[in-house]
Amino acid sequence: MKIIIIGNGNYVTGKGTDEYGTILPAIYEFQRDTKLIKKVYLVGTNSKSSKKAKFKNKKIKHQSGLDLNIEILPTQASNDPNSYLKILNTQKDIDCAILATPDHTHYNIAKNSIERGIHTLVTKPLVPKLSQAKSLVNLCEKNNVYGAVEFHKRWDKQNLILKDKFDQKIIGDPLYTWTEYSQRKIVPEFFFKSWVSKNNVLQYLGIHYIDLIRFISRSKPLEVISLGQYNYLRKKNLKTYDSIQTIIKWRSPNGINFTQTLLLNWVDPNNTSAMSDQKIKIVGTKGRIELDQKNRGLRAISEKNNYEDINPDFCRRYGTTAGSIVWRGYGIDSVKTFLNDVIKIKKRNCTPSSFEKIRPTFRETLFSTAALEAANKSLSSNSSWKKILI
Repeated sequence: MKIIIIGNGNYVTGKGTDEYGTILPAIYEFQRDTKLIKKVYLVGTNSKSSKKAKFKNKKIKHQSGLDLNIEILPTQASNDPNSYLKILNTQKDIDCAILATPDHTHYNIAKNSIERGIHTLVTKPLVPKLSQAKSLVNLCEKNNVYGAVEFHKRWDKQNLILKDKFDQKIIGDPLYTWTEYSQRKIVPEFFFKSWVSKNNVLQYLGIHYIDLIRFISRSKPLEVISLGQYNYLRKKNLKTYDSIQTIIKWRSPNGINFTQTLLLNWVDPNNTSAMSDQKIKIVGTKGRIELDQKNRGLRAISEKNNYEDINPDFCRRYGTTAGSIVWRGYGIDSVKTFLNDVIKIKKRNCTPSSFEKIRPTFRETLFSTAALEAANKSLSSNSSWKKILI
């Protein structure tokens, strides 16, 4: 199996010197399970990013105790956003691609991958526009390619329990859902500074919970209204919203209408107890389900980090009795699931269409893409209600 990872930023290799990202550890854990990977191409845009990726890969390889053949590119100092094309054009036997690049670049990169018959996983959101998403769906069908979005919250055990309780109808018919999701201001100010003006907090964070409601309820979004505030980030010369509030009207498969409210910001203080603060509540005619996805029962208090809420479930390093390090969590599981699906397709045990309705395929995520596009139109239209057309 040959894999190309396009992008080598924080989600791939981690930030700083003591974190390791999610995608690269997931590749190592898949290799630990299967021993099927022959080659990985990890492609960024310049030699500076490649140097960081080589440093992180060396540490992961040492800690995992695994020997994985990874070629890290490019080697030139000048910035070249099309470095990945050199691999796609010269290596004809790549089995799958994992895209972890800024949102506004997804469409062209995914298109180039799919047109070459490469099964493709894209970090959320797939694309910001429904026309682009439909184009990618059609390209996948034309080229017999499996396309999926890395909506890892579908693998979170808390959310799977939430879905189970919802399916059991213990809360009756849904009336409304409420989500609050915030991140530290270091995210737009530092991590995404170079491209945050082409994004917003709904597109980057809120999309997770739009997809989650689709996953849990199998409902269809009908209308949306969004309101955003400019203040702190504009003063930092970053042209994006500090916060956004969104209401989506949904219709369930049995004709029940309910609303989803999203309260989003990425200007939380940098000294908060966790990078992300996430809460969700679903209220029905017979009860409610509540999740606090920041406070998962694990806290560390120290002179170095003060008070820290730790998420043990997303992507964590664990020592083993054999002395090596393993990575576990729903972030790891979502990537490994895609790779296992690709293996099943290669063995002709199934086809790309086999994963519709059970995975966040490109077609399945048309619902969240349509809601996102309509919400962005509402933001630019004096916060008026917009129909969601799929």
